[in-house]
Amino acid sequence: YKFAVAEGISRIERLVDSAWVELEMSGDRTVTLEMKNGDFEVLRLPDGYDARQFVEPSENLAEGKAAWVTSSVYTFWEATKTSAAYLTDGTNANGHAWQARSDDKTPTVTVNVADSADRAQTVGRVEILPATCVSLANFPAAIEVSVSEDGIAWTTVASLEGLSAADGNPLTVTFDPTPARFVRLAMTQPGAALGDVQVFAK
Repeated sequence: YKFAVAEGISRIERLVDSAWVELEMSGDRTVTLEMKNGDFEVLRLPDGYDARQFVEPSENLAEGKAAWVTSSVYTFWEATKTSAAYLTDGTNANGHAWQARSDDKTPTVTVNVADSADRAQTVGRVEILPATCVSLANFPAAIEVSVSEDGIAWTTVASLEGLSAADGNPLTVTFDPTPARFVRLAMTQPGAALGDVQVFAK
């Protein structure tokens, strides 16, 4: 198979034995792969690209990343207005939100903020957007923010109480910049609802 590589793409990598290996690109900007029938290959483009178009890198380290929750009114894979999938899509508009179940007394949200090589990145600010499609009263009154590099050992960076989203504005949480692969929000409100979780270096 011969692939034509678009201008601006400096390299294409191939997954070989759990390691990324850069493919040789010819002078006419083509890459050749020899494959047997039924085989498949995993290729990787540089950061900031997808298979169709260039995507501007986002300062929001959580955007488009995986989010795990202790419960959800709807399951993760259903594209509904209270799905966990909407926690990291970069917006709380047009019904994009997540809501915990009413029987979940300690709902928790964990967001992946690792880079494309699964390495920790420096985080120092979290923006928590309210779920405007759900009652603003469902915004948690207390949130504990923790970070982790391995998903096992956690460090609490902020503990907030007496919170309200009555004005509909995001909650900004700042702390000393620290390396992390995961950011966790722990709440104590059954049925808590969030519109989006955004994580920044500073």
